[in-house]
Amino acid sequence: MKAHISVAVLTLLSLSLFTGCVANQKLLYSYSPMEANDKKINGPVEVSVKDEREFIVNGNKDASYVGHFRAGFGNTWDVKTKGEIALAEQFQTDLQKELAALGASNQSPDSKKILHLTIVQYNFDAYINGRFFYKFLVSVSDANDQLLAEDVIENEEIILGSFWLGPVGAFKSQMPILHAGIIRKLVRDNNKILDVLKS
Repeated sequence: MKAHISVAVLTLLSLSLFTGCVANQKLLYSYSPMEANDKKINGPVEVSVKDEREFIVNGNKDASYVGHFRAGFGNTWDVKTKGEIALAEQFQTDLQKELAALGASNQSPDSKKILHLTIVQYNFDAYINGRFFYKFLVSVSDANDQLLAEDVIENEEIILGSFWLGPVGAFKSQMPILHAGIIRKLVRDNNKILDVLKS
């Protein structure tokens, strides 16, 4: 009987600890691009970012929402960006940093080119391990709104957590790395987009 009680108490304790770990979490997004002298962009580039995730458009989630953790009984806890910065704003800021590192001048009303980003999907579902998935539409147009190039960037990542700590620690360490990789895929490592910006 005592053994059963001890197991039950331990289980409840671990579940309560896990619940406490996943509640009210914020993820820090930070991108510090490296200068790239071999990938210089000619002229100014304006950045336009739209968040068209269904749950953002219909108002079911906050604009800073990035995914959710699951506690011991499987109930979900929303995770937002640190400072509750809108995800679209975060991408806009980091893309502007990336373009500046690639040689583009600051955005201006008479920009020769406009980089458009649409966030179609960006979410994660994490219990012990986490499934992170995203889809972006990225394109470049000129000042007359003529389409010059477009691409789709999408992927799914599995982030491994642990039984006692769940996915929280793993996500806090991995998401900044994955975020930096996405920023590079959108422009720096994307020949379709970069070639047009350099022309």
